[in-house]
Amino acid sequence: MLKGKVAVVTRSTHGAGLGIACRLAAGGVDLAINGSDDSMAAEILREDISNTYGIRVAFSPADVSEPCGSEMLINDVNHMLGRVDILINNVGVQHVAAENEFPVEQWNSTIARNLTAVFFTTRAVLPQMFERDWGRIINVASMHGPVATANRAAYVATAHGVVGLTKFIALETAASGITCNAICPDLLIVDRLEKLTGAIATMDQIELAEAGARLPYEGNQPHGPRRDRLGHLARFLCSDAAACLNGVTLPVDDRWFP
Repeated sequence: MLKGKVAVVTRSTHGAGLGIACRLAAGGVDLAINGSDDSMAAEILREDISNTYGIRVAFSPADVSEPCGSEMLINDVNHMLGRVDILINNVGVQHVAAENEFPVEQWNSTIARNLTAVFFTTRAVLPQMFERDWGRIINVASMHGPVATANRAAYVATAHGVVGLTKFIALETAASGITCNAICPDLLIVDRLEKLTGAIATMDQIELAEAGARLPYEGNQPHGPRRDRLGHLARFLCSDAAACLNGVTLPVDDRWFP
């Protein structure tokens, strides 16, 4: 059903974004990957995905946290692949610190990368989706969209913001063939877990083992971090079978939510 469509996945040269991109590629979707990787590494990845799945793949290094970067990304894809049918906004930058110690520059950077980027890329791609009366926008938020944990002011705020923006875009597109939904995953990437553990250990001046026990995720993910679930769900949300789902926030969290 999706063969021949064109998808853009932001921050997709590694981790969960790459997993989503590859799952769409497996369904015959032509792909634009995006990231800050050096040109040689990006070209190797681009060729590998193209050869593996037999699709067209483009790469754009555009920084979507800036308006001009979002416009550049969509213009690049229009030029290289002809159109954009599917937009996956993949976010997730975070910094761990108490509210009264949270660096202002980290707040501004996280807001720009996690929330403002979603606004800019969606704004850039919507006109052509309205012209064709078809489009899929999926915002990868976080389990912190519906809930919150301590010491992550900017991350929690942006996750909540992405969920709210998703509902707003869904209302804006309700009379069209465009849908906008949010996926709220649990902790997906093990190396992120390690970074968070280290940050907590440094902040509280405790051992890594004790810091790991303080993580809000501890004991809440019986199946452990898994990258593949998002790709399957994203592919379903892009299909005609999900055409009636709009403005929905879907947890991919094992049993995190009450």
